[in-house]
Amino acid sequence: IPEAWGNAFYMGAHGYITGKAAVAWFASAHSHSFVVLVFHFLFRLLAVNGSPHIQIFSKRWFYGVLFGCVFLVGGAWYFVLYYLYDAVPFVVRYMQPVLREHAIGTSLPLQEYSTAVFWTNGTFSGPRWKPIFGVFVMASTMGAAYGFMAFAAYEIRWCVKSKKKRKRTK
Repeated sequence: IPEAWGNAFYMGAHGYITGKAAVAWFASAHSHSFVVLVFHFLFRLLAVNGSPHIQIFSKRWFYGVLFGCVFLVGGAWYFVLYYLYDAVPFVVRYMQPVLREHAIGTSLPLQEYSTAVFWTNGTFSGPRWKPIFGVFVMASTMGAAYGFMAFAAYEIRWCVKSKKKRKRTK
């Protein structure tokens, strides 16, 4: 169940197959777009630069590399949502009244969700390291993907604007 928490996105789940596994599978499927976009930007960057390394995109083994990256990132995101964000009884007890009173479309206070998920027993006495590590894994994969896409877009634009003739375009 998609929910909005201020400016954050929250997935609620009920049951085992339709809940926890489904949310983890949803995250895994969403992660594939990052891998595909990174390889797309890499191909465009090599094509614009006239690099001979673009030949690897036509090799059969390269599809194995692409699918391997998809499964690696997808597996990491599945692991994060399935194992690292596993709700302990405190989180479930803390969030039930908030979710019961919530109407879809209204904004909930982000502090309540953050306190329940990332801090031990809803206090600042100690962090819950599993969800914090999960945020780090997901943020680092997204940050690396977006960082490379921004770098590649800048390089592609610079190459197109420079109007230099490459060896392969003569």
